[in-house]
Amino acid sequence: MAGPLRILLIDDHSLFADALRSVLDRLGPQVEVVPVTSAEHAFSELERGATFDLILLDLGLPGVRGRVAFDAVRERSGDAPIVLVTGSDPGAEAAAMLKAGARGYVHKRTPSTELLSALQLVLDGGTYAPALASIPAPEEILLSPRQREVLRLLAKGSSNQEIAERLKISPATVRVHVSSVMKALHVENRTQAATTALARRLAEGE
Repeated sequence: MAGPLRILLIDDHSLFADALRSVLDRLGPQVEVVPVTSAEHAFSELERGATFDLILLDLGLPGVRGRVAFDAVRERSGDAPIVLVTGSDPGAEAAAMLKAGARGYVHKRTPSTELLSALQLVLDGGTYAPALASIPAPEEILLSPRQREVLRLLAKGSSNQEIAERLKISPATVRVHVSSVMKALHVENRTQAATTALARRLAEGE
């Protein structure tokens, strides 16, 4: 490869980013890491014409994050492969992003030697996703009819109060259903639940 290997590192945790940069330096004789702390900063880099050979995207960013951040970065990044980075367990949202074109998924606890091998595989044109085996397939996600109703309304942007009024149940009951749905989908918040529901066609109906 002529010139340095250019990597865009999108992560708001400075200690992890500093440690990761020392690992990334081992990918080649010339490695240039451009660190940014938010998706918005990444957009600025990409929109001004900066090009990269590899993009590492933390899924837990402040502000724009998760699938929304991935889609926006991918739209602006040309052919640069995007590897997802997370400190939590793999979830359905990550599976959807891998199907949508992400080229890898690594955990922040991944040993440096394994991480280097994973990134080299991606740079060589492959996809690294060993965690996919632990992500439930769509048919394995079991939701009750009521939970599906709650998820459908949640995916439309309804608040807990609005869901309660629509389904004629108490807000407390809605909170219980929302918590159960997020656990079943392996996501951490309502936005991720809505994104996953749409990606896996779990929110279809009226």
